[in-house]
Amino acid sequence: VKIYDLSPSSNNYSVDFEPPDPFVSIKNQAGEDKTSVEIIFSLENDITKQKKIIINKAGLISID
Repeated sequence: VKIYDLSPSSNNYSVDFEPPDPFVSIKNQAGEDKTSVEIIFSLENDITKQKKIIINKAGLISID
């Protein structure tokens, strides 16, 4: 499994969860705050098999 793509497009993201409140910080490579990030995973040997993970600022993680 590998990271196939990120959306919005960036080379790097930081997602930090800080309990107990919970505080969620999502930043792109430039250090800009983002409201959500989509991470698309694929199999290395078959990139047509993908799963999308969406993380939002409230800390909700969903899988498509």
